[in-house]
Amino acid sequence: MKRSGFTLVELLIVMAIISVLGTLFITSFPASQKRARDAHRRNDLKQYQTALEAYANKKGGIYPVSATVDADDLCTTFGMVGCSEDPRLDKGHESYKYQSDASGLNYVVWARLEADDFYIVACSSGNNGELASPITVSNGVCPL
Repeated sequence: MKRSGFTLVELLIVMAIISVLGTLFITSFPASQKRARDAHRRNDLKQYQTALEAYANKKGGIYPVSATVDADDLCTTFGMVGCSEDPRLDKGHESYKYQSDASGLNYVVWARLEADDFYIVACSSGNNGELASPITVSNGVCPL
């Protein structure tokens, strides 16, 4: 009499393989979510930079004059509707920040990245990049 089916050892091996693959998937998934949110932040900063340049073109090369403010406050200055917010703002993550000098000739926009302990920075000078945390911005001077 021949019995067909799996042995206990075969079932245990398959269960072990599935659990290892599941563990690898679950541990890598949050990291990819963080990278996706950071890509969203980079895109948002580029949009704010474009909006600032358009604003300056209309106002004779002068950017909005402001001490450090959340970028969504800046949206009211632009009259923009549906401004983008940090994807993790509801979880206590920092908002996008904006600062200009007193003359309105220079600005800095920055956001904290989630995957690494860095800030992404965009300046009126055209310099864009990342800086290690914490950053210090004063009087709209580009820290890059």
